[in-house]
Amino acid sequence: MKMHFHTGRAGATAIALAASLAFSSTRVEAQLVYSGVWHPGTDANAAWVTADWDSFTTKWDELTAGNLRMDDFEVFIDGGTPVYAGLFRQGTGGHAAWITADWGDFTAKWTEFGNASLRMHDFETYVIGGTRWYAGIFREGTDGHAAHIVADWDDFTSTWDSFNRRGLRMHDFETYEIGGTRWYAGIFREGSDGNAAWFTDDWGSFTDTWADLEDAGLRLVDFEFFEESGTWVYGGIYREGTGGHLGWFGVDWQNFTSFWHQAGKDGWRLDDIEAFPSACSNTCMNQVILPAPDFYNYGVTRTADHCPGLPGSCAVPGDPVYYRAPFYEDGGQRYVKLTAVDIQHPIFTLPFSDTDIKHNGWLYEPGSWHHAIDYSNGTNFDVRAAAPGEVLFVGWDWWSGGTVVLSHDAGGEQDVYRTIYMHLLNGADADCNRSWMQTVPNLSNPELNNYKDYLGDTGCNQDGSGTPNSTWWGTSSTTIQVSVGDFVARGEKLAQAGSTGPGGCGCSTGGSGPNHHLHIFFAHRDPTDDRWYFFDPYGIYGPSECYPTRGDADSDPSETPCARYPVAWLGGRPQLPGATQEIKSFKRGDSNGDGKLDISDPVFQLGCNFLGTRCPDCDDAADSNDDGEIDIADAIYTLTCLFGRACDDIQGSCVRDPGTDRLGCRAYDGCEPTRG
Repeated sequence: MKMHFHTGRAGATAIALAASLAFSSTRVEAQLVYSGVWHPGTDANAAWVTADWDSFTTKWDELTAGNLRMDDFEVFIDGGTPVYAGLFRQGTGGHAAWITADWGDFTAKWTEFGNASLRMHDFETYVIGGTRWYAGIFREGTDGHAAHIVADWDDFTSTWDSFNRRGLRMHDFETYEIGGTRWYAGIFREGSDGNAAWFTDDWGSFTDTWADLEDAGLRLVDFEFFEESGTWVYGGIYREGTGGHLGWFGVDWQNFTSFWHQAGKDGWRLDDIEAFPSACSNTCMNQVILPAPDFYNYGVTRTADHCPGLPGSCAVPGDPVYYRAPFYEDGGQRYVKLTAVDIQHPIFTLPFSDTDIKHNGWLYEPGSWHHAIDYSNGTNFDVRAAAPGEVLFVGWDWWSGGTVVLSHDAGGEQDVYRTIYMHLLNGADADCNRSWMQTVPNLSNPELNNYKDYLGDTGCNQDGSGTPNSTWWGTSSTTIQVSVGDFVARGEKLAQAGSTGPGGCGCSTGGSGPNHHLHIFFAHRDPTDDRWYFFDPYGIYGPSECYPTRGDADSDPSETPCARYPVAWLGGRPQLPGATQEIKSFKRGDSNGDGKLDISDPVFQLGCNFLGTRCPDCDDAADSNDDGEIDIADAIYTLTCLFGRACDDIQGSCVRDPGTDRLGCRAYDGCEPTRG
């Protein structure tokens, strides 16, 4: 189903007034996903979304008294419960609304309002408890208008075309089913401006056409997505306008309202909102934000290398380096820190090489937030680097025991991500001593007595007598394998998973363990405030039952509709790291590996590409433009840097690749050897 109208163009004006935004205090987090379209605006505006009809109408009256007029009215049905949504914009003049379950009464009132110079502005229909309701929002106007509601698509589009030629423009489009028959409703208002419509079952075609029409000076003013014979159809109505647009589609309520809030602050106004049922359960949605009044900021010891900013940039001593739950507060409301969870570099593999590891989720269970992933197989296993990186911290965390922090570069930037590995074993006697000297002084009852009992029961005596039980503590040779300043390869062994610290022992509430597992935080440095925020590499942000991978750690999270946020795994799915490769230093652009950067390098590369001659031993060096591919573009890039503009990344200096692609470096002798 495709349709396209497009006519001439005319001008437009806008009114600049104060802006405001309001949300219902009623918690609306249903099994729905939301979509919206925003356009630039500075006028006053408000929104009210609630499942309480009395609350909705009370707020409607209040906003109307403040010269705000209903611009868009939607009713979403979630599990039989209606959710009412109203978008309000600055406005004056006559207005009215009529909502009834009697179609004859509705059309009669529609006619009455039309004779009183009120024009249908928005039409909505929905079903509650088996009864279909009809809602009309009317605004003052004396212009020509029309409506066409019919169950025949060809008849609908033919009439639409006729109205368009007569100077009537589609203002609102709705579609709905009655008894298995789909109906199409169009509300038309007088106009001579350029306009278009596009309906398609191809999402790519919808977004591409949207971009093309915007380039032609047309703006999306109404959109509808609906299912037709098992296939989703995407429809958009366009009118002439200026300014850009924002679109945000298929996200849960926490995500949607967070985007909405930031867009409003940035001068965008929501013009249309729609909601659709999701196959993801309520339990698995809207779980990024920790409910008020709780916060979760985890502090890890600051050192000369482990800093809030770039490695080595801080003075010591000082406050711990804090890693935060990805939300913020504004005006008494909490919002997802979307820039923090917008992971643009899928660089991570699983932090182990075993095939029988299981894991939990962002929440331990509904209502109990975790902000990390725990991996376990019932015993000790080797913990490996989830991505290439630099070791910033090796030490004891009083709550989480043996800890390693890695810094990961990405996208040509330093220290974009960090992974924090906890509960690691680092020598039985030493870990026992740290437990008494560093952890016990920080505890209070009942955790204090429980932890002391655990230490004594597992052979870790305060006076140093006896031997810590290896089932819990490993041996004195079971130690962390890396040191601060090391550069580690993807999959390189860091340590063994253990039960160290009261957060890892399973004993703080009286358990005895052992509770060997890896607790790993994934953190992203938010570009808007340079703070560190936790993120879920699976993109699910839910309790354990929401993860199809929980019993098979390297299965594909895309099998679930609950992976609604960016996935951070290399290749889009969690996978074991494979064989560890040494991290080599190289000179980018030095394809022939002679340690120099000159014309011989692109010649060498072109010979490999087209003549079948020897290829580079170090693909990372040959990848001049660092796009993860070896092709003619690399030779062109090197030539441009040699004989055209200067390139910062092609300067003949030795670098290490952050490992965000599949390329490697088998051999390179042009730089001093570097430990991997």
